[in-house]
Amino acid sequence: MLTIWGRSNSFNVQKLLWCCAEVGLAYDRIDAGGAFGRTRDPGYLSKSPTGLVPLLEVDGACIWESNSSLRHLASSHGHSLYPQDALARAQIDCWMDWQLAALADPMRRLFVGVVRTAPDKRDSAAIEIARRDAAKHWTVLDDQLTKRGYVASDALTIADICIGPLAHRWFKLSDGQPTLPRLAAWFARISQRPGFKEHVDHALS
Repeated sequence: MLTIWGRSNSFNVQKLLWCCAEVGLAYDRIDAGGAFGRTRDPGYLSKSPTGLVPLLEVDGACIWESNSSLRHLASSHGHSLYPQDALARAQIDCWMDWQLAALADPMRRLFVGVVRTAPDKRDSAAIEIARRDAAKHWTVLDDQLTKRGYVASDALTIADICIGPLAHRWFKLSDGQPTLPRLAAWFARISQRPGFKEHVDHALS
């Protein structure tokens, strides 16, 4: 039994939903986080010590980090999204770690500043700093995409699924972004996938 706890507009939850679509996995989803609450309930905290979403429950076991959940979903089903070869996995892991360590913070600041803050309370200078910081990291990925068609391979992997929902936010929020043609071409490819269309490509909130 596979259960995903988390609201569908969370980009970290969207990673798991899109991955399940690619792998062909059935699951139950329980709304949690944001307006739905539940994440500070003792029962939830007993499963997820950080009190964040998503939470993946697999036959009673709990995985409470989104990228770890992606690795489990793909590897436990022997899917090419996360190949068995150790070196290939290491290439994927590098970009998944990069998403957490480098890209997530400026994208969070940009999203909160533009989407979660009322127009009359926005800090334009802080938003511009976040946009500039994010652009620096997206340029790194644009350079990477000169080498191959997808982030870590010539085929879709969980590295693309990990980064794709943030790319969706970037293209929605980044007026005046630098010209990154390879990033745009990659995003055009992944955004045509049915799982992306169903679980990622909707209005930001």
